Amino acid sequence: MVSYINSSAAKVERDVSLRPPNRLGIIPSHIIRRQQEQKLRAAVEETNFHPLSQVKGLYLFGGVGCGKTMMMDILFNEAPVQKKQRVHFHQFMLDVHKTMHQIRSQQRTKDAEIDAFDELAQRLISNAELLCFDEMVVSDVSDAMILKRLFNAFYKIGLCAVFTSNRAPDELYKGGLNRESFLPFIRLIKEQCIIHDMQSTVDYRLTSSDAKTYLCPFSNENEEKFDKMFLDFTKAMPPQEVVLRVFGRDVVAPRAVGGICRFDFGELCRAELSAADYEVLAKTFHTWFIEGVPQLPHQDSDIKRRFLTLIDILYERKCKVVMYAEVEPALLEAPPPKLEAGANMSLKEKSLFEMEIGRLIDEGEGSFQMQRCVSRITEMRSAEYLQSEHQGEEVSLDTN
Repeated sequence: MVSYINSSAAKVERDVSLRPPNRLGIIPSHIIRRQQEQKLRAAVEETNFHPLSQVKGLYLFGGVGCGKTMMMDILFNEAPVQKKQRVHFHQFMLDVHKTMHQIRSQQRTKDAEIDAFDELAQRLISNAELLCFDEMVVSDVSDAMILKRLFNAFYKIGLCAVFTSNRAPDELYKGGLNRESFLPFIRLIKEQCIIHDMQSTVDYRLTSSDAKTYLCPFSNENEEKFDKMFLDFTKAMPPQEVVLRVFGRDVVAPRAVGGICRFDFGELCRAELSAADYEVLAKTFHTWFIEGVPQLPHQDSDIKRRFLTLIDILYERKCKVVMYAEVEPALLEAPPPKLEAGANMSLKEKSLFEMEIGRLIDEGEGSFQMQRCVSRITEMRSAEYLQSEHQGEEVSLDTN
């Protein structure tokens, strides 16, 4: 990156200007013609990536708590680049789909629709030459099918990307629907990034835990402690219901005082809430009291997936969490049930219908996610985490 900044290639401007539509939102014909000519030129060239994209990025992978995020944060802070961004991968994909919806909602000609990914890239990385993605995981088919085209558009504009993941590139989206269409993205990552295996089995976040913010098991004594902590934090002020708007619908925090909220496990994970709902709540409230957390079944379920997503988002936003649970963090997932003879079906024997409705989740991926959840809950009890600054944002009560 330093060599690039000091070279003549850095003087090549990045094309981040949006195409100018006319008053009706239709792209003028001369703009379309120019874009078609650029496509023809690009087709006969070996590569049409911006010189910045020749700077090798980095793909760090390894087990939970081995220091991937810490390494990426050091790189991000020390990189001699003014235009840089650090994002959580799942939040980034939410922004991608939201922005793509806005682009496709505009009135455009059929020819202009071909370049939707170019415009998407211009909107997303106009202020980023270095983009760091934390916790990359691909489990949704809609994400998997667009990543190659999206990052190809990024590299045409000019970008150096850094990724952290629990999975090696070749293990991403393993067993997913239409995975053969995802493989070109893996090849692109290998071409554009240095692949580095952290090769560590130690979860360093487990070395500094403090039980003050995690109460278990269920008992009258612990329930009284939990209630007293909430009263102490809120200075005994009466909680009120807060309603936030997320994509045109209401998301309710039933008990909140300022930046402190209190939820029952069922209100968060048995209700039909999405990652976008959790994200807005995490931006709004810096301290969370969550009670009634049960031991989760070993089998996958919507309730379990929501809990794992919630913890990821609270951790990323540096929310402080006081949790009242049935068991210790290490026992939050129940042991696997004993299988009867012949009950262990192969992947090929699973029906296509089960796969399409998302019931079939790769067992290794589920294990990674649960390990990460336990690790993060443990770190969230540490003094260092509790002293970290909440990564919140001002959220309007009429947020769409």
